Amino acid sequence: MTFAISLIAEQSGLHFVIGTFFAGLIIYRDVIGKENFETVNDVYSKITFGFFSPVFFAFIGVELYAQSLSPVLPLFLALLGVAIIGKVGGGFIGAKIVGFSTVESKTIGYLMNSRGMVELVIAIIGLEAGLIDHTMFSIIVAVGFITTILAPILSRVSLKHSKDKIAQE
Repeated sequence: MTFAISLIAEQSGLHFVIGTFFAGLIIYRDVIGKENFETVNDVYSKITFGFFSPVFFAFIGVELYAQSLSPVLPLFLALLGVAIIGKVGGGFIGAKIVGFSTVESKTIGYLMNSRGMVELVIAIIGLEAGLIDHTMFSIIVAVGFITTILAPILSRVSLKHSKDKIAQE
């Protein structure tokens, strides 16, 4: 079903990723039932993480020109800062709004920093459409990689701080 919807999207002039996204929306627990969802989700996870993700990251790795980052280092650092502040800040503010503590909200913000897959997909679409060049693509991929690597490190520090604070009380 996902392949069919992706193909329809591609034939309609949209990127196949848009079709895949919509297929993911259709295959939702409430729509197909809890029992079917568990089975479909298990199969999707195995196919996605066992086959498609490695192929996707290999493709991105082939397109990445790390040496193109040095002439645009200030832009790269600025975008990295905006990405980190935006993701961490957005996660923190959202968590605070729904009632989490400050320490929990910081941890949620740090964990949101790992949400780099979407920017990688958009970067691929932009590169293929000619909207961005290889330098900008490399910046986006490097920012996505760094923010994803920072997420578990920062969240672990935050959780340790939270445990230490609870132990002191």
